[in-house]
Amino acid sequence: IKEASSQPKREYQPKPRMSLDFTTGGDNTQHNGGISHATTPKPAGAHMDQPCCRALYDFEPENEGELGFKEGDIITLTNQIDENWYEGMLHGQSGFFPINYVDILVPLPN
Repeated sequence: IKEASSQPKREYQPKPRMSLDFTTGGDNTQHNGGISHATTPKPAGAHMDQPCCRALYDFEPENEGELGFKEGDIITLTNQIDENWYEGMLHGQSGFFPINYVDILVPLPN
């Protein structure tokens, strides 16, 4: 098993989403050119009331039973195997993945 600790440690910083406002009106309100930044977008397809995590890095499975994912994916947590591995589900697939590749959004119940 390849050591997941060889992955570089870095803080995950979501990229801000941009939206354009094309409203035109006769009022004299000030605006910033129509561009606004959305703060943290809600993850699509994940219910925030169930245990889940966000992938910090891409993870390519190297062994049978491992769950592959891409940076930014929201993974449903199903079990903590040990201090280094979780079990979770993504896109209907279930498998194991290293804890240090994810940021916990909603922890598993104790």
